[in-house]
Amino acid sequence: MLGQGYIAQSLGFADSAAVCYFRALRYGADDPEWDGRVRVYLSIGHCDIAHYVMMTEAEILPEDVLETHGRDGSRLLMSGKAAYTPGMEITCGSMGYGLRIAVGAAFGPKRKRSRRFVYNLLSDGELGEGSTREAAISGLRHKLDNLIAVVDFNNRQADGPSQGMLWVEPLDEK
Repeated sequence: MLGQGYIAQSLGFADSAAVCYFRALRYGADDPEWDGRVRVYLSIGHCDIAHYVMMTEAEILPEDVLETHGRDGSRLLMSGKAAYTPGMEITCGSMGYGLRIAVGAAFGPKRKRSRRFVYNLLSDGELGEGSTREAAISGLRHKLDNLIAVVDFNNRQADGPSQGMLWVEPLDEK
């Protein structure tokens, strides 16, 4: 890919994104807005390249669009934007809001007794954000068993190792 981006972060998360797209998702490649699709909310803005590649492999995006990543006028911006990119559920970039959007999105299918799941792909750095913690508590409180959070534990944040910030281990107990 030409243009700019966070290649290492995307490569580190590509396997998780691939599992979500090709083992868990139901989607309509010809209709990215299909109501019956399983939603994936990518809140790791630095992993957008992996997300774009998965959408290309899923035939939601044409393959030649990957060459435009990060360029002026491209639909594939450095941090994904839902208004620009078909198949991108939310605009990503700022940490800490993906899980709360996913919690809200999980309410509808849960109330309708739908079997549709909602996935949120987030990073360990986001777990230190207050809004992420509040969203997790809300999801538990409302028994949103149709919401699956996939956390990339890479122990990296802009300001240093995640463990030196607001570390959340052991996550399974919380």
